[in-house]
Amino acid sequence: MTCTFQLCDPLFSFVMAGDKTIEGRLNKQEAKYELIKPGKIMTFIGDRGEFDVIVKNVRKYNTFREMLQSENIDNILPCIENVEQAVDAYKKIYGEKDVETGVISIEFD
Repeated sequence: MTCTFQLCDPLFSFVMAGDKTIEGRLNKQEAKYELIKPGKIMTFIGDRGEFDVIVKNVRKYNTFREMLQSENIDNILPCIENVEQAVDAYKKIYGEKDVETGVISIEFD
């Protein structure tokens, strides 16, 4: 069983091109998140189909801001220029839920 995530363009295209190598998500206590471990396959589903990657590392952070300040932002959101814009992008999707759950960065090949 693999973990699957929906991903819209342009991010799905960045994954396929190898430009996006880290996915940031809420650290939810769901069964599929237990599958995210180094060496395991993770599948992104987008408008153009499915794309498998292999998980290299999983790191935990308290907030998206902390993750974005610690990781290389170009590997997470290649289309965003700075941390403030990236935080705003995550807040549009998740609101303030990151403060409640924490977040994970999933590094992949």
